[in-house]
Amino acid sequence: MEGVARAHAAGSGTISLLEVIELFQLGLSRDDQARLRRRGGLAITKTGERGGTFESRGDELRLDVGGQAITVPAVLQGTYCSDADGTELVFHTGATVYVAKLLFIEIGLASIRADSTHIDIHLRPGIHQRYRHAPPE
Repeated sequence: MEGVARAHAAGSGTISLLEVIELFQLGLSRDDQARLRRRGGLAITKTGERGGTFESRGDELRLDVGGQAITVPAVLQGTYCSDADGTELVFHTGATVYVAKLLFIEIGLASIRADSTHIDIHLRPGIHQRYRHAPPE
């Protein structure tokens, strides 16, 4: 998510979609990593002092990771906020990453917020998961 903050500070930029998906710490295969790189990046556009929009367009991808099917839609978009406390991506309904797990239930990603010690992942409808991560060295 540091890439979002850098792009925001510059006014616009592109970060790797792989950087966003790797926040889930799923252990993607090299093939899936390559597929995400080929799909293209996440375009960041500053629209205000603390935030802006993001968008990625490309082929829909289905990644199978440890019994979970991750779907990256053809259009991935939303808004972001970046400040001293961290960065948050808020995904538009219908233009978000989906995770399918038990009983073929598909759950959409609502938002991701990251700071130096935590990654908060909010799923639709109202499911929340928090991961602790090591600060960068």
